[in-house]
Amino acid sequence: MQTKIDSLIGGAMRPSRGSKTHTQAISTIDTHFRHAAIWAIGTYTTLVISCYYITSPEQIVRLEGVEQNSAVMAMALISLSMVSRIIQMGGHVDRGKKLNLSGVFIGGLTVQIIALFTDTLLAFFPTPLVIDPVLGTRVHVLRWCEWCPCAAYMTFMMEGSDLYWSGKYPPRGYLLSKYIHAAMQGGAVFLGLCFPFCPGFRTWLTCMIVACILYLTNYPRMNRRKQEI
Repeated sequence: MQTKIDSLIGGAMRPSRGSKTHTQAISTIDTHFRHAAIWAIGTYTTLVISCYYITSPEQIVRLEGVEQNSAVMAMALISLSMVSRIIQMGGHVDRGKKLNLSGVFIGGLTVQIIALFTDTLLAFFPTPLVIDPVLGTRVHVLRWCEWCPCAAYMTFMMEGSDLYWSGKYPPRGYLLSKYIHAAMQGGAVFLGLCFPFCPGFRTWLTCMIVACILYLTNYPRMNRRKQEI
């Protein structure tokens, strides 16, 4: 009963669209989306450089055949999407409008840039290709470098899609909880990146268990968001 009451109160606290509080919430999350985009690109760059550094030279190879062709196709599709976005931006400039990109637009573009850069490396450059010590599978390490920041960033964007609060400023810890949940999903993927570099089964299994625990936090979070509606 208390949960239902809290849910009703939370729903009543939602500001009406166009109100001052609603505008403040949009402005706040827009700023956080912009800052998180810088973090995502920085994290991706750091992971890529680190993987090239720790991977032995004989495991850095150029892809061929189907693997290369699939990367080329993915790169082409993402390029077309990005070109359409650039054309859309140019249309606003031609009409004399001030170019003011939203945090959501920047977020989507950031994910596309990371994916495009990964596909370009996989298609035309030697990339780390490591054998998983437990499963024995070929691991394209750069894919995990791509998924790690993107998983965290897209989770954070999802968390911020219905941002609201009743006062001028968000409650203490409100935004922090969203960052923590996003970090958990990014952490789960990061542990997946660690799989092929694990020295043995015990380390690999520990990474797997912790990754699953971090991922499963999605379900209580989804239940809580459902109650907040």
